[in-house]
Amino acid sequence: MNDTTHVTGRLQAYLDGEVTGAERETIDRHLDRCESCRAELSALRGLWQAVDAAAEPAPASPIWPAVDDALARRRGRIQGPPWTWPQRGLAAASLAAGLVLGVGLSTLPERGASGADGTVNVIETDDYLQDGLPTLDDLWLEVGAANEDAES
Repeated sequence: MNDTTHVTGRLQAYLDGEVTGAERETIDRHLDRCESCRAELSALRGLWQAVDAAAEPAPASPIWPAVDDALARRRGRIQGPPWTWPQRGLAAASLAAGLVLGVGLSTLPERGASGADGTVNVIETDDYLQDGLPTLDDLWLEVGAANEDAES
């Protein structure tokens, strides 16, 4: 590289310290004499300073005060009690119906309970687990038998 050749192609390597000692001296000598290369070097330095400044994250602002403010604003828009009178009446009627239903169901005789004459009411049901569906052991044995048949 001679002194009449511009060094703009090597300025980034020069800034990064990636040039050899001899090349650094040549670029320094050229920069002493060439205003356009010095301006280019200054622009590159300014660019990297701006990039470094932009890369730093802004200090985090606490989020909870903003959330509290938003909630307070929302609460301020709601006027009156949270439940209107018709809603309260509907809730009371639902509660009463639930109590009546609960008390009514609790007075029904239990399965297998004795009747008024002392006899036991037995309700026969089919046990579908024993009669209808195979157990896991049964299925496992069927799979094993099928594998033995396939191997022989």
